[in-house]
Amino acid sequence: MNKKIVYKLAMSILWLFLIGLAGCGSSTDANQLPVFPVKGQLAIRGKPATGAFVVLHPMAALDSKVIPPRGQVRDDGTFSLTTYKSDDGAPVGEYKVTVEYRELVKQTNGDISRGPNLVPKQYGNPKTSPLTVRIAEGENALPPIVLK
Repeated sequence: MNKKIVYKLAMSILWLFLIGLAGCGSSTDANQLPVFPVKGQLAIRGKPATGAFVVLHPMAALDSKVIPPRGQVRDDGTFSLTTYKSDDGAPVGEYKVTVEYRELVKQTNGDISRGPNLVPKQYGNPKTSPLTVRIAEGENALPPIVLK
């Protein structure tokens, strides 16, 4: 057989193999749990808690590699949860909810730092938070969270 033909055949086979490998990839990690969209609303003392963080802590004993779903409250008081990528949602399950709401404080030297948590201490710890939610398959709209 001619060397040019063998070379072209080998390159064609290699090219097809590489194209096949590229098609075998997946954009999701096999270790990631399926997630479902979650939207909610948070108000503190009757006002949207702009900038507050909401975190869901699984109540079931899950693998320590599970990333707690979390969201930041927007200006209108709404939030969407993120587990793996922005606003993707949360895995199915029951969760304790924690809330952290800190105002930015300007220091005497001009630096800005986070002030104390403005919500009662119990809401900042999954062991003491009275807030629980259940995430189901499909779209989830959490009941409004209203703190005093």
